[in-house]
Amino acid sequence: MNNTVLRMVFKASGDKRITLSYSHADSTASGANVKTAMQEICANGEIFSEPPLEPIGAEFVTRTVTPVNIA
Repeated sequence: MNNTVLRMVFKASGDKRITLSYSHADSTASGANVKTAMQEICANGEIFSEPPLEPIGAEFVTRTVTPVNIA
């Protein structure tokens, strides 16, 4: 089973960074679409105790999970 996660990194106040991971992302999304989504998160940042100020970067992270039969 493969799991792809969109990891988004934002600038926060000071030298801090905020990283958000979204596990239901479309891994074929364009950079422009991801950037737009990240800008929307910044625009609605009041839901966070420390709001993201601007997008820094993003990446799709894929991992392979292999169940082990222990029966």
